Amino acid sequence: MNKYKKIKIFEGITRNIFILGLVSLFTDFSSQMVFPLIPLFLTTVLGAGACVVGIVEGAAETTASLLKVVSGYWSDKIKKRKIFVFFGYSLSSVTKPLFAFANVWSFVLFVRVIERIGKGLRTAPRDAIVAESCDEGVRGKAYGFHRAMDGIGSVLGAILAFLLLPVLGYRNIFLFAFIPSIIAVFVVLFIKEKNIPLKEETREITLKSSFKKLPINLKLFISVSSIFALGHFGYAFLPETAFLYGFALATISMVLFIFVKDKTKTAN
Repeated sequence: MNKYKKIKIFEGITRNIFILGLVSLFTDFSSQMVFPLIPLFLTTVLGAGACVVGIVEGAAETTASLLKVVSGYWSDKIKKRKIFVFFGYSLSSVTKPLFAFANVWSFVLFVRVIERIGKGLRTAPRDAIVAESCDEGVRGKAYGFHRAMDGIGSVLGAILAFLLLPVLGYRNIFLFAFIPSIIAVFVVLFIKEKNIPLKEETREITLKSSFKKLPINLKLFISVSSIFALGHFGYAFLPETAFLYGFALATISMVLFIFVKDKTKTAN
């Protein structure tokens, strides 16, 4: 008799976690058809420079990062998660096809920032739903499952963009990306939010005091992560650099696919 217990891979993966996995799969499927192509769209179609690419991507990621803190705080304060998740994914979905109608880079900047507002609104409350939807002993597995579904969507989206770019062009791909993104919004509706009673003292917690209550290990992790984030390589410049070195569009799409495939292994 085998003395080791068989590992049940999906044990502890609840209904909500599976649904959120599907949501991330469809969302990243859509996102990887759009965002890796934005830098090339800006430079080759709209005639913008590399500086503009940096402005667009920098403003977008800054917006998402700041809003994650705010949305997480407010979802804790009012004890509601699903409303943030739903509006976050909805905002991201409706903005993706708008890139197809851009004729100036400032419009791309505007739409990109609005889309990242959706990202900032949903991320922290969504992660809280994952934590609240499983036992503490399987949270690692739950988040791992979610990341795996996210990675599958990223790879599928990059592959499809690689296949469709020479045929459809940028604008039609941006329009096509709306289909998987709106499916993700529809799937969000099936999440069953845990009813958490609103305690009186919860209303007195401020953003500053809530940070002070974080455990020391988490504060250290945030500090170290922030330092490493300063050296983060923005992959928006990868297709731009490849294009400057004479890579064909189809080849650039394949480079992006390889990069996305590797990114899914190391993403946190």
